[in-house]
Amino acid sequence: MKEIYFYSLANCTTCQKAKRRLDYHRITVTKYRDLKEEPLSTEEIKKLAKMLGGAENLFSRYLSGDFFRDRAKRFCLRRCGI
Repeated sequence: MKEIYFYSLANCTTCQKAKRRLDYHRITVTKYRDLKEEPLSTEEIKKLAKMLGGAENLFSRYLSGDFFRDRAKRFCLRRCGI
């Protein structure tokens, strides 16, 4: 069986909906991780970006507006050099 890690923010309604959907379909999550309590390391961000085909794919198009999405991307690029 594949391991499924669920990265989320406690107050994110999209994350809450995703968790409910996984529960509804009885998909077992191996590990839950609140990114506010336990942020990703630089190496983890680089690994995820590589798995997803680039840093651009790390960011949801559903983030609260372009301002926050662009700010998050700039932070990631500065911090990780990806």
